[in-house]
Amino acid sequence: MDNKVTSKPYFSRYASYAIKAIILFAVYFFAARFGLGISPVSGFATLVWPPTGIALVALFIFGLDLWPAIFLGAFLVNRITGAPLAGALSIGIGNAMEAVIGAYLLKRFGFREELERLKDVLTLVIFASLFSTAISATVGVTTLLLVHIVSLSSYLKTWIAWWIGDMLGNLIVAPFLFVWLSRSWFRSLGDRGSSLKSGQKVTLKRIGELIGVSLAIILISTFIFSSFGRNINFPSLIYLVFPLLIWLAIRFNPKTVISLILIISAIAILGTVSGFGPFTNETASQTLLQLQLFMGALSVTMLVLASVVMERRKAETLIFESNIKESVKDGPASENKKNLFVEWLRELSVNKKLSIIIILIICMLFFSVANFWLGMKVMSGIRAYVGGEGLWSKAQKEAINSLTNYSISHNESDYDTFLTFLQINIGDKQARLELNKKNPNLGIARQGFVQGGNNPNDVNDLIFLYQWFGRVSYMKQAIQIWTEGDSQIEVLLGIGEKMHTIISAPYDKNNPQQESQRASQIASLVDESRTTDSRLTILENNFSSTLGEGSRGINNILLLVTIIL
Repeated sequence: MDNKVTSKPYFSRYASYAIKAIILFAVYFFAARFGLGISPVSGFATLVWPPTGIALVALFIFGLDLWPAIFLGAFLVNRITGAPLAGALSIGIGNAMEAVIGAYLLKRFGFREELERLKDVLTLVIFASLFSTAISATVGVTTLLLVHIVSLSSYLKTWIAWWIGDMLGNLIVAPFLFVWLSRSWFRSLGDRGSSLKSGQKVTLKRIGELIGVSLAIILISTFIFSSFGRNINFPSLIYLVFPLLIWLAIRFNPKTVISLILIISAIAILGTVSGFGPFTNETASQTLLQLQLFMGALSVTMLVLASVVMERRKAETLIFESNIKESVKDGPASENKKNLFVEWLRELSVNKKLSIIIILIICMLFFSVANFWLGMKVMSGIRAYVGGEGLWSKAQKEAINSLTNYSISHNESDYDTFLTFLQINIGDKQARLELNKKNPNLGIARQGFVQGGNNPNDVNDLIFLYQWFGRVSYMKQAIQIWTEGDSQIEVLLGIGEKMHTIISAPYDKNNPQQESQRASQIASLVDESRTTDSRLTILENNFSSTLGEGSRGINNILLLVTIIL
């Protein structure tokens, strides 16, 4: 009889565990399938990896012993994706380790799901988002390397994409699940404790304010990441959502801000994957990285601000309630007034701290926007120079072909074509020489670049890059190569003039010796033009590779600055 009675709790416990594990497995699996459908890198690393956030929240709230569901879900989805058996097992282990270690560290440091303390936000960011996700990225990408799915040259790129994708899962998905699955599910729009003093009661006015600001954020995000904003070449518009989110963080609780972060991220992802938004003008890897950095900066900034505001609001409430108790207990004595004055000073100090934090956040946003604008400007300039080099190279080769035809046909139109093509190279030279002056005439420089066949919309970026980065090592080297190329164009122009002089000069067609000498001179000039062409080809390749190295260097610098900000 006793055995029957005592067996029921065990059965109930195991049944409860099995149900939780099955549900977690299913949710993890389908979330992983969805995540792999969003711009995967090497087929396995993604833009955002929602299962990371789901696994972290599930193990933290329901228990670390649910890790087998994470392992099986990760194993199965990677096996279906095409990973070998050993590779899928290894990736599954890495994903389970990531979730277990992340959840354990949150428990170890006293994390609270409401995310209403700065300590909780920093614990989530540092230990769950930055540290534990590196484990999964390292195990996963190393596994892909060992099974020859990724190469050694693409290891770092895939590792960064995997790490940031997992990190965003813990910065965007996990906070949303934490605040909505926490014990404070029925918390009001405003903090109840602060309603005594701050007037944070649920009213139609506050509900209207929340709906209005939220709709404004959603409309701005939708406009920028849709076909409506396709023709607006001003990527910094996306940062218009920051002031509105700051408003929500100050006026409402973290739950509202975190929910809007998830919505903005979803809109940004869907828009970018569809080819819309400010990040689609780059290469695939740059698009992925810039969108990830935007979402990461958005999430961390607003989580920190919302938690600081909530802590301040609670401190304000405690001070107010303490003052009420003291006034009831001691009456309106002078000493009590003194204490009230001290409390007022203490409250003022909190406000100042909050003001400083908000000012710092605004400054950080300003520098982030400036850094983003500068990066776009520089990368646009580099793309314009690479495109201009293609036009320059094509014109030079067409000029040599025309000169070769002229050496055979002796037709004046071929020589005119030769000179016409060289005008493209001469136009770029005109721009370079003008920009080298102490006080350049930018009108002449623009005219030269346009003569060189460059798109007029790119000319300002070409001038900006030359003037502001002309002394930077990679740009300085590219300009030196460009100068050498112009010297070779002068040589080519001289060859053409000599050939034109020989062909245009009268001669005795009945004199075989004179005819032979003339043909020999023309052939020699053709050989010289081909030698010049070979030199120019080397210079053109060096120019492109130098700009490519510069582009990668600038990307790394901008990435470092963005991470620091």
